[in-house]
Amino acid sequence: MAAKSNIWIKFEKGREVFLSKCVSCHIENIPLAVVMDNFRNHQNKLLNLKAPPFNRIEYKILRSNKSIGSAQDDTDMRDYAIEDYLKYYLTNPKHSISSLSKISKRSFVPKEPRNDISDEEYSYLSTFILEFQKNHKENLNKDKSNINEEQILKGAKNLNKYIIVEATSKDCYYCKKMKKEVLSKDDVQDIMGKDYIYIEANVDKTKLPFDLEKIFLKITPTFFFLDENAKVIKMYPGSWNKKDFLNMLEEHKKK
Repeated sequence: MAAKSNIWIKFEKGREVFLSKCVSCHIENIPLAVVMDNFRNHQNKLLNLKAPPFNRIEYKILRSNKSIGSAQDDTDMRDYAIEDYLKYYLTNPKHSISSLSKISKRSFVPKEPRNDISDEEYSYLSTFILEFQKNHKENLNKDKSNINEEQILKGAKNLNKYIIVEATSKDCYYCKKMKKEVLSKDDVQDIMGKDYIYIEANVDKTKLPFDLEKIFLKITPTFFFLDENAKVIKMYPGSWNKKDFLNMLEEHKKK
């Protein structure tokens, strides 16, 4: 097996820094159309973003009209320029240079200065930004959804029910916690059985049905509420207690 290049190693380390110090606010990758729909049509209630997704920050820094350096620059020079910019911005954040539109800026809490990132970590983050498009790819080898969508939609219409798709993964602690403390409870089971068709999709093994991959934030569990035509009514990333989940079920059941 060929050894990994220094660039790839720095990219991986940069992603480790992102996951340890940035991911609590910045989701890694959301398509622009989904982000803009979230703000323009849902007032950020679809995604509930705390801050711009990382792919929009990467675009702002590398390819927007306010980019740092240009693609024609020497790679090392641009790397240093981005590193300097990150140090300046993260230690002296200005809300006015956020990476999204005025519509979305109003939804975010102003960024607090960060003083917990080392020079080495800034270097890794810079490489993570420069190499993001090249090395950050969706898992294209994942099998297609093994769920019979046509049959599910036919059943939803015939039974006059809506659909819940839960995105889970094998090692997801909160998926297991919700299954034990919420989804297995009799009152939850009664409402779900009466008003919904429930589908559990393990995203480690299969793509989500109904083209939900386009808006999936790679957070498990995530609950998608769909109408009988597979139109998304609401998406809920994360885990929920029984009371809140029962409220969701009541709010979105077919009237």
